[in-house]
Amino acid sequence: NNLGWLYYKGKGVEQNYQQAKTYYEKACDLNYGSGCLAMGDIIEENKGLFSVMKTYYKKACDLNDGMGCQKLGYYGRDIHSLEKSCDLDVGKGCNQLGKVYESPEHHFHYYGDISNFDPDYQKAKMYYEKACDILNYAKGCYSLGYLYDHKGIGIKLIGEIKENIKFRQKEEYLLEKTITYYKKACDMNDEEGCSALGFKYKVGQDVKKDYQQAIKTLNVLLRFDEDDYEGYFLRGIAKYNLDDLLGADSDFSSALEKNPVYTIAYTYRAITRSRLGNYDDALKDFHEAIDLRPDLPDPYYSRGVTRLLNQQFKEAIEDFDMFIRHEKKVADAYVNRGLCYQHLKDTVRAYEDYERAIRTNREDPNGYNHRSVLYMQQNRHKEAEADLDIAIKHDSTYLLSFFNRAL
Repeated sequence: NNLGWLYYKGKGVEQNYQQAKTYYEKACDLNYGSGCLAMGDIIEENKGLFSVMKTYYKKACDLNDGMGCQKLGYYGRDIHSLEKSCDLDVGKGCNQLGKVYESPEHHFHYYGDISNFDPDYQKAKMYYEKACDILNYAKGCYSLGYLYDHKGIGIKLIGEIKENIKFRQKEEYLLEKTITYYKKACDMNDEEGCSALGFKYKVGQDVKKDYQQAIKTLNVLLRFDEDDYEGYFLRGIAKYNLDDLLGADSDFSSALEKNPVYTIAYTYRAITRSRLGNYDDALKDFHEAIDLRPDLPDPYYSRGVTRLLNQQFKEAIEDFDMFIRHEKKVADAYVNRGLCYQHLKDTVRAYEDYERAIRTNREDPNGYNHRSVLYMQQNRHKEAEADLDIAIKHDSTYLLSFFNRAL
């Protein structure tokens, strides 16, 4: 059998399928199950006669070769052989057996009829758990995660053993199980497991802003699909939130190489470059984003902040004007526009914008902090102190408020 493998793979000898077949056939004749399995695989690969292939798989199974039983079960539509493969600790067989009890399509494959099909999720779970937890079969972990991921199914799975817990707690329990098994599948390099886990991170379900884990997950996903521009973008977001600005810039650039019209990647690369102090390139990216989607308000706001930092106050005011046309309930937009007016010595308009910011969100300390500065400049100390009292009440961690109040 080993000689057959060497000739089949061309390891140390010239590749020769006919010679490999000769050795495999001899191994099978000597009642070596793996040789029979290999003969069946050669016939399967070369699209030979089904009856001959089935004969070899049957002999392999009769010799207690688990993979032979799994293949005989699948190709021969024989549920008993599939059960035997699972009993012989073949993870793929246990996983397929679980699907027979979960899915009408798989049930039909083995029984040829679904008129009496009634899903048995507990039994499916049992086989998936053996495939995953005992046999470390990645697809079994993905199947188990998928089972928990569909809440109606999941609630039935835990209903009997956790009858006393509330629905919300059940939801959290199911989500935890889902993430656990998708992650285990992904750790074993299962593409579907990584994709499902990546989606969980993407939509923010139960990742608790674990950006390090998100990066590990996306690293695996991108190994499977190097052209996934969204994967690079999401990894860039994770790196940005971990203050790896250079890494974030690189990933946003990769996303744009794969998709040159990906507006949001231009916006986030611009924000990243602005934080790096690279204002010129940041403004170029904002220009690209706005050219692509002039209807989106966020790039105007972010470009306005960059122009404010770059002391382009009049241009920044234009951007905040555009943003406020679309979004009138964002207090920081008024605060930042007020700052621009204040730098331009237009204290009347600055005061009006700080007032608008406070009316928009009375619990946001920024409006009070900035208005207090105007009051101090005008020697209106009691009014400045009152604003700082309110600002400190809403945010006692901002030390500059205490410093200004002391002044």
